[in-house]
Amino acid sequence: MLHLLKLYGLHIFYFIKADSQYKANFISGIFANFYTYVLMYLSIWILTHRFPTIAGWNYQELVFLMALNLFSYAVATTVLWKHYALLEEHINNGNFDKFLIRPLAPLVNLLFHGFDWTGSGQIVASGIFLGISLWKLGLDWTAHKVGVLLVCLAGGILIQAGAMIIFPALSFWLKKSRNLGEVLFFTLRNFINYPLSIFGGGVAFILTYLLPWGFINYYPALYILNKPGEQSGFYLYTPLVGLLLFLLSLGLTNRGIARYKGVGS
Repeated sequence: MLHLLKLYGLHIFYFIKADSQYKANFISGIFANFYTYVLMYLSIWILTHRFPTIAGWNYQELVFLMALNLFSYAVATTVLWKHYALLEEHINNGNFDKFLIRPLAPLVNLLFHGFDWTGSGQIVASGIFLGISLWKLGLDWTAHKVGVLLVCLAGGILIQAGAMIIFPALSFWLKKSRNLGEVLFFTLRNFINYPLSIFGGGVAFILTYLLPWGFINYYPALYILNKPGEQSGFYLYTPLVGLLLFLLSLGLTNRGIARYKGVGS
């Protein structure tokens, strides 16, 4: 494991070194993602400027809720975006064969080639807003609550990473699965930028029990922000859901690799 982590670190180092030779493109890619996130937070400010609270959530609480989602996504997409975006293409045009003949296991090779340095702009932007919201909220922090925040952030990253591995892996069976991911992950995940309580019970059910995106931020936020309700204990499931979804995504990808026979089959 340590050997793989070292190799991955070297891969990222040389990848960034190569891309940074084109400095204008390198910097603009990072700042484009940074400003995209800033605009998303600005939309929350505009909304709460007109409506001071939404279902009992004020501006800083909504920023915290969004930041939990966007920070965990930023970490996952930095590591896995190219894997998500390109695996379907690799499978359908035969380029996936090259991953089968390299020294490392195919799954490891796939994940090594998922890194996207432009995501660092998203990490910085979401990290800044997460920090500002925590400072402005003035919460009464305990060791337990700090631990919950860190563990739930890790769980949220695993959930988002698992989704970004599962949906492209379906291309081993469906050939075209990216559109499915765009709808079930990217589109529906936008709902969790707002409290699930403002939507109908059907949406909350789907984003809890069918597609567990609500565990990324909503349920941890209920506990951390001391929001009352019978679901305030659901945050405990975030790390478990994240671990299970991530392991499922790796298992599904390995199953797909095992059945892959090339484009001519």
